[in-house]
Amino acid sequence: MTGDLLTVGVLTPGELVDALAGAVGVPPDQVDVADVDGDQEARTWDAAVLCTYTRLPAGGLGLLLDVYVAETETTPAGLTEAELARRLAARAGTTVLYSAQPFPPSAYWAVTADGLVTRARLLDDDEDGHRCIVHAVETPVPDLPGALVTVLPEILREERIEVPVTDAFTAAVPDGSAGSEADAARVDLLLWERLVRRLERDLAPSGRYRADLYEEDLAVRDELEVLGARLPEACVKPFRTALEQLDALFRTHTVPAESDDKGRWWRARRPRQPLWTDGAE
Repeated sequence: MTGDLLTVGVLTPGELVDALAGAVGVPPDQVDVADVDGDQEARTWDAAVLCTYTRLPAGGLGLLLDVYVAETETTPAGLTEAELARRLAARAGTTVLYSAQPFPPSAYWAVTADGLVTRARLLDDDEDGHRCIVHAVETPVPDLPGALVTVLPEILREERIEVPVTDAFTAAVPDGSAGSEADAARVDLLLWERLVRRLERDLAPSGRYRADLYEEDLAVRDELEVLGARLPEACVKPFRTALEQLDALFRTHTVPAESDDKGRWWRARRPRQPLWTDGAE
């Protein structure tokens, strides 16, 4: 396997050798570690573990590691980047980060030495020579005291969610070309269904949702209320069918809330779980 990992702490080459050997379960002499700017010709290219490290600018993360683990009788079968990060963090005593594919490039997972795993947002600080910093995490990480603790909206927006009601509407309408009223209805139904499906599964997998994103979803439902009047006649029945189904699910998985907005019943309901606002515990 190959993996690109980031460490919070700065490890010496010797510490890297020992930590990687322990993480993979091979003798230290089967681990080759070298600086990216060092002498590459002197390396042991047939070692079970090859690690090329880059020391990152001060003030941010410590090291960037390019790790290759060969498939041998002594290395773990099916070793993943996530598992290697977890083992390395435990052995090295520092938080290790790895990319949260297929999410945005800034989205990472952070795993601490004691096994805590949380989402993290990674940024380049242009004002300080492109140093690599962790801007935000979803759970407090002792190694990263300066990171904002928040639910990351980019992760929620990219989460894959099945939308069968919207799919049925799309299949039923005769003209869903880009820019059409039917396409606008499809987009809004999709966004509304994404919220409904989150509520249906109690906000899984994280169990949390942001209050500002919930407000955006309610604004989508506001748009849906008036959009039906602009649809071509052939789209009206599929649209009403889809909206009624999603509204019924929304009612089922929400509870009454105080609201002065009597004309928009969906604004008089709230999720069963508390919503996240920055600064929340």
